[in-house]
Amino acid sequence: MAIDISLFTLPCGVEAIKVIGEDEITREDATLLMSKVDPGGSLYRLPMLVLGQETRRLSLEARNLFSKPPPEGTVRPWCAVVVT
Repeated sequence: MAIDISLFTLPCGVEAIKVIGEDEITREDATLLMSKVDPGGSLYRLPMLVLGQETRRLSLEARNLFSKPPPEGTVRPWCAVVVT
């Protein structure tokens, strides 16, 4: 897996998701992440910090999954992305 998903606590005390991407992010990686953060997933509605400094490539399939609009009525909390 090229994605590491973990939880951490923000300074304000709120639990958040930390996603670290490494090497190549594949469709399988993207599917796993989205299954956790989409409605019905165990991490739905949590704020997210995505660290992509070590990501070298994002597959076309992963890009498509990440850019798909959420289902209508889906609540999306804040998401910060770090890319260099």
